[in-house]
This record gives sequence, structure tokens and C-alpha cells, in this order.
Amino acid sequence: MWRGAVGLLTLLALGACSERSSVTPPTPTPAAPVRETIPDTAWLSAESCQPCHAVGAPTAKPWDAVSVYPDLYGHPPLNPTSPEWVAAGLADRLPTDMTVSEWQIYKKFKKDKEPQGCLGCHEASAAQPEVSLTPGPLAGVDFDPRVPELHRWLHTPDDALERTFGVWLNASTHRTLLILTVKVLNYGAGHRAPTSPGSHVLLLVDAVDSEGAPLALHKGYRLPEEVGARFSGRAGELYGRFYGRGDAQTLQERPDGATRVVMDSRLQAGQHDELNFVFLLPEEAPEEGVAWSATARLVWRGSLAEAGAGRVLEEARADSSGKDE
Repeated sequence: MWRGAVGLLTLLALGACSERSSVTPPTPTPAAPVRETIPDTAWLSAESCQPCHAVGAPTAKPWDAVSVYPDLYGHPPLNPTSPEWVAAGLADRLPTDMTVSEWQIYKKFKKDKEPQGCLGCHEASAAQPEVSLTPGPLAGVDFDPRVPELHRWLHTPDDALERTFGVWLNASTHRTLLILTVKVLNYGAGHRAPTSPGSHVLLLVDAVDSEGAPLALHKGYRLPEEVGARFSGRAGELYGRFYGRGDAQTLQERPDGATRVVMDSRLQAGQHDELNFVFLLPEEAPEEGVAWSATARLVWRGSLAEAGAGRVLEEARADSSGKDE
């Protein structure tokens, strides 16, 4: 009986499959052909990248850009009062992606050797299946039709940020004070970094005693509350570009509706930042000193809203043994 039931069910199933198979499936849309070899890049120059990488967002009225970007706005032909900038509308714009202009400034003042071009870091390698690009946001700017195709081949290496920033830590003590000098350097990018809206780098500075208990910060920068509860108030620095509206100090990651750049603490190409932090050692420390250790760590995050610990780019250590790492 069970065999008969199974046989009947099998016949019914076969019939159903046969009925379904009689329906002609839709013809899939053929994939766009993918070029097998890297296209010629000899024609590419910084000017080819300017329509999208030397641009700004329009503002309702001019703002004090010179105080934030003296390097960009203080040298011809990048002066906002020049005819070229007025014609492009940049005199009343918020910088959104100025990497080409920043690189041009870097190239102008880099006298010891010729800086690499865009392809020196944004290397051409295996093609991506699709890259969506729109013409540059500046009206009237010519957009080379070869750029979208080439962008399918351009990649920023996964370890680019690790190869961009360096951090050094020097420590000394005076009585019950632990004095830390931290240097952060942008040595690997020809422009300010990081570049994506909202992305930023945190410098985190920590010091602990021999038991691993945190030492109190006596003097030095603290991270603002905008970085989130995980890091807010800790010793360190925030490197990023953030916008704002009116006189408000609230940090805004994108230029939408903004009227000015509140801060852009990202390091220029080749620039270093030196900061001092003073921590308190235990007062009951013996005359020969107290064991301690300190760490300066650079962490990248994609957004201020990111709750995670971020991606560690580089770190330096020092301790009471005198062996810095």
C-alpha cells in the first residue's frame, strides 16, 4: 500500500515538473563585455581627475575658507578671487573633494623629488564589473569620456591607510608626571587623508601603571563627545573634515545644507602633528620610580555614528624599561 501511494505521488510530482518545464524561462540579459587588459593610462593627468576631485558644494553665501584652508586658497592659481575660481563657482563653495588641488600644492612645494601622480597610489589592476560615475558637479566643466571606463580599473589598495599614516611616541618622567610626546605623520598620501565623507582617524593615547590601572590625564587634548561614548573624553585627537550650519559647532559629516566647514584637522601631504600629554603617576611611587606603559594608536572609522572599535592603522608603545616600540 505504501509503495502504491509513493508511486502515485511520484507520478503526480513528475507531472507537475513536466508542466512547469514547459514554460519558457526569460532570456537573461547578456553581461556587458569586460575588457581583458588594462586600458592605456598614458593620457591620464591630474587635470583629467579635476572635474570630480577638485570640486565643492554650493553655499548660500561666502564663508571664511581662507582660515580653514590657507594652503588651498593662499596660492595662485588656487586663490578663490582668481578669475578661474570665480568662473568655476568655487569662491562660494564648500570643499567636498579637493584631492587634486591639494596634490598640486604638494607638488609645487616638494622640491627634493617629483611626487607620484594619481596612478602611483590608485593603481590600475583587475577590472571591476561595474562602476557608476556621474559627470563632475561643476556646470560647464568638460568630462573626459574615457574616465568612467578607466575607473573600473582603478583601485585604492586595501592597506593604503596603513601606508599613509605613521605615529611616534616619546616618553619621559618628572617626579610624579609621565610626559608623552606623540607625533602623527601623513607620509604616504599626496593629499589630505582620509577622503571619504565622515571617515576619520582617531589618535588614542593611553597610559597605565604596573597593575594595568589607567593613569589620570593631567594635561592634553581629549576627544569630543561627537566621536561616541566608546572614545569620548579619552586622551587623543580627531583627524577629519566636518561641516556645520551657521554658528553651530555641531559636526556634520556631509555638506548637505551646510554653510561652512567647522573643522578640517586632516593632515596635509607630508605634514606632521606633534601633541603633548601629561599623565599622573601614583604619588606613593618609590624613589626609583614606578612601572608604567603607554600606547599611542591610530584608528580609522568610516563614520562618527560607527559604534565599533574601528580599524587599527598604526601604534607605538613605550614603557618604564626605556624600550620604545
